[in-house]
Amino acid sequence: MQTPSFRKCRREVVRSVVLCGLIASVILAAAPRAGALGTSTLVPASGIQLSPRSGPPGTVVRVRGHAPPVHCFGARISVWFSDSLGAVSGPWWPPGDPWRTRVMIPSEAATGQGRIWAEDVVLVPRVGCRAETIGEASFSVTDHV
Repeated sequence: MQTPSFRKCRREVVRSVVLCGLIASVILAAAPRAGALGTSTLVPASGIQLSPRSGPPGTVVRVRGHAPPVHCFGARISVWFSDSLGAVSGPWWPPGDPWRTRVMIPSEAATGQGRIWAEDVVLVPRVGCRAETIGEASFSVTDHV
């Protein structure tokens, strides 16, 4: 047999659980949804700026950008370079926000259209923390001068 105080306590627990469920439903409904393959993040790619945007191997490129407002605890931005054949160099670890770093195009980089991109570990709704590209720009590797 249940006492009146036990029933009252049980009612309060049930109300609390229901209220928490409703609050969680509202929060999840308002959050941006992950894409079909979980590629959508809370923030769009912020973009990065390069200077210069082309040059021969050995060129030092100034790269700058901003950290996304929602990233995971302890995450650091990493900057990478890939040449036209897909050879990857990096990472470079720029500090601060806005951040900036210098990327040296490798001496063995293939000529043609390459890219420089930045990654950060960001919060993806319903997935958790994951490395995502937060900005990228093309860099054209020219012939040696």
